[in-house]
Amino acid sequence: MEFAQIEDSKENVQPLASGRDARKLAQQLKAQKEKPTQDTTSLFQEACKDWEEQLDQYNGDDRLQVWDDYIRWAQQNATSDKLMAQVVPLLQRCTREFQKDEQYKQDPRYLRIWIKYIDTVKDPSDVFSFLEANGIGTSLALFYTSWALAMELKKGMYAEAYAKLEEGTNKKAEPEEKLKLALKQFQHRMNQRTLDAMTKTAVPADPPPGGGREFGDQLSKGRRVVKQ
Repeated sequence: MEFAQIEDSKENVQPLASGRDARKLAQQLKAQKEKPTQDTTSLFQEACKDWEEQLDQYNGDDRLQVWDDYIRWAQQNATSDKLMAQVVPLLQRCTREFQKDEQYKQDPRYLRIWIKYIDTVKDPSDVFSFLEANGIGTSLALFYTSWALAMELKKGMYAEAYAKLEEGTNKKAEPEEKLKLALKQFQHRMNQRTLDAMTKTAVPADPPPGGGREFGDQLSKGRRVVKQ
């Protein structure tokens, strides 16, 4: 695995929240160097055509798997903002295709694709509400942890975020261990925020200009001493 190739081409690499396969990325960048006249966008679009053919020709019983592989590939190989913009329509098409399919409503793969789409919108609340109303992902811990995190980080709605995690726990969303861990981590973050706030308020104010009298100053300083 040649990480030097990645270092040499950092300006062409857009980070992914879920991380990027270093080996695949190195191979991709190497191919770009060997064929500098080949347009990266054209390469990406040609490969997308192959994936679209796979979707068109698929007649098995798990079409979502083809979509999942397609989207993962697209995210992995979208090495610029321009190409990443082409991934969003894929997410939209996939989520629409299966939103009424009972086979996939509680499938973690389908929910993860929804979460990827939610990451691209400004306000995720409406999308989460849509999922809840349509019973998509509501038995999965990922649904509640993701919604709670969006409330906490994007809205600062800490009480609502905690309530959403508790809701998932009460509904016994799976895996339960993930919800318990999320609750523990949330409580730790809340405690840390409280400590940080207390630390800020405990910082003493700066002394007034010219200084001020402190304990131990000679109160008689400057007084005229009266002789008896």
